[in-house]
Amino acid sequence: MNQIILEGIVGSTAYGLATPESDIDKLGIYIQPTEDFYGLKLWTEKDFSIVTTNPDRTLHELGKFCRLALKCNPTITELLWIPEELITLHTPEGILLRMMAKNFLSAQLSAWNLKTSSSYAD
Repeated sequence: MNQIILEGIVGSTAYGLATPESDIDKLGIYIQPTEDFYGLKLWTEKDFSIVTTNPDRTLHELGKFCRLALKCNPTITELLWIPEELITLHTPEGILLRMMAKNFLSAQLSAWNLKTSSSYAD
């Protein structure tokens, strides 16, 4: 069984842009049990995410979350920066991860993401 260490409300609700028609998006991080990695199964990146609708919820395994956060993926890193009142679940490990948020920042990657993200508005 996967242990969720951090989960929060993200998206339009977190940015104060939600309308009455908006849904609530949740993003979280879980730890996959070590014994799941033993054996002959070939793991892919898709195996490290759990996505559900109704409610909209995406959970990433800790390793995948860190890989994406180290690339300054804005969709991923928002969980580290949202206000405390939007955190719906946390463990000591989740709190520690939020305390380490600045460690996932990179001036070079942030500039690249800003350039890439700005093209969405075109």
